[in-house]
Amino acid sequence: SIFNIENTVACVGPTICNFGLNNSHELLDSILETFKDAPEDIKAALPRVFISGCHNSCGQHQKGLIGFTGKRGRTENGVIPTYAMSFNGKVGPGVARFGDVYGDIPAEKIANLLLDLANLKVNSKCICFDEFIKEKETEVKALVANYSL
Repeated sequence: SIFNIENTVACVGPTICNFGLNNSHELLDSILETFKDAPEDIKAALPRVFISGCHNSCGQHQKGLIGFTGKRGRTENGVIPTYAMSFNGKVGPGVARFGDVYGDIPAEKIANLLLDLANLKVNSKCICFDEFIKEKETEVKALVANYSL
């Protein structure tokens, strides 16, 4: 499918947008760099990702099978950029569903989380991403929790 990880959608982010909280383009660059030398089956394992740098929907994060919503998270080292990670959003004929948030992930960990998720999908032998999320929901939630704040 042409709608894989390499065709991720991101809003313009704070370089242009006054509401932009997190640098969505920086996250996109990190994801693309992480997947650049990955085998083709890993690149093809994940669907197109939708990234919004804040709660405004410019990156259409709610409709993505994988979506990220920019926010801030508190850690012992202060406030850091994080993203709420959601799964299973859909928009189409007869279908309108916002994704379910599985956790808040520090921005710097997202690319590696996605790489681990792609490996989990490939090893699951599931063909379609919807099927994978249904069948491996426990494993996916555990993986996300491992990267969450």
